[in-house]
Amino acid sequence: MSVRRRTLLKVIVLGDSGVGKTSLMNQYVHKKFSQQYKATIGADFVTKELQIDDKLVTLQIWDTAGQERFQSLGVAFYRGADCCVLVYDVNVLRSFDTLDNWHEEFLKQASPSDPKTFPFILLGNKIDIDGGNSRVVSEKKARDWCASRGNIPYFETSAKEDLNVDAAFFCVAKTALANEHEQDMWMAATLVDFYINVVALSAWVAYKESNWISAAAWIILLVCFGSITTCTYIVLQLFKLSHQDSLQDPMCHILLRHKNKDDIERNGKFSFVVAARVLFSTLGCLMLGTLIYTLLIDGLPFRKELLTPWMAATLVDFYINVVAISVWIAYKESGWIGAFIWIVLLICLGSITTCSYIVIQLFQLSSKDPLYLMLLNGGSRQKTGLTEDKRSIESEGEHYADLLCIE
Repeated sequence: MSVRRRTLLKVIVLGDSGVGKTSLMNQYVHKKFSQQYKATIGADFVTKELQIDDKLVTLQIWDTAGQERFQSLGVAFYRGADCCVLVYDVNVLRSFDTLDNWHEEFLKQASPSDPKTFPFILLGNKIDIDGGNSRVVSEKKARDWCASRGNIPYFETSAKEDLNVDAAFFCVAKTALANEHEQDMWMAATLVDFYINVVALSAWVAYKESNWISAAAWIILLVCFGSITTCTYIVLQLFKLSHQDSLQDPMCHILLRHKNKDDIERNGKFSFVVAARVLFSTLGCLMLGTLIYTLLIDGLPFRKELLTPWMAATLVDFYINVVAISVWIAYKESGWIGAFIWIVLLICLGSITTCSYIVIQLFQLSSKDPLYLMLLNGGSRQKTGLTEDKRSIESEGEHYADLLCIE
């Protein structure tokens, strides 16, 4: 049985007074329509639950006053929005002409980190009036406006007749959900990546130690430090230490599906980071596979020339995780002092973990050590090792020649 996750999405509905914002919300949530007009004072919200795929989504739909004297009251409610719905009356040209003002005002007050990709949806309401004969804004004109704003989804609705209301708000939920930061997926990717390193290094420690008791002690120490570090990530998630939106998360667009294919600048900026992570992950898998192959085919001692880059890639990959998570904490924390404390703790734990690898090396330096060449001028020592092997072979050859002469 799959576990369904619950997600809260904040949706802001904007538009001129009288375009039917409140009526649309009441029709969608309560399936009611009132002929009596009552202006919204300040802001109000309703909630609606629906299921999208395996997620239970709670839409928190905010209805803001369209009258000019109340607009300043709604500014405080813009921040933290996951989607903005713009509504106009197809029978009133002015309500369409002011869409630019509403669009710009929302971006100014909500201050999303990437205004170009923040999700908007446009609703042309009251298409039922006079059988459509009274409309002054054509569908083509509305769609052209949407295209000029980055292909904003567009629906023509009637709150009175319940036309396209459910479909419009379902699109709102889908759009807002796509904009939501899926932190658990990012956390899973990071933790799996981290523990791949821990497991690989633990296996390496087990083979490097002279006995299983010592190896077990080092592995327990390694895993414990890894668990403590991991707990810092989980604590950050559980206590929600930031109210900032997902677009301010530097890892959001890298590991998840938030990139806009039409945004060439963003794709170029993040493609390098994605390529780097793929490169290190591929290299890590390749070297880990090489390690397993070497153990199965050749046994011990290891091939130094294969394990040296594997260890280097593992350590670099580990610190890429530390740096990435540190940057993420800096953005997620509400204050720089708290962010600094968490980052210092994270880097210290990571450094202690890495120091445990290096300590093992310092007390067990040998020509069979896979990290030996990397830590101590590997190139010259590799050549020295080859020279010694060559001399050994020549010496053995001379010895066998002497034996033959004696015989």
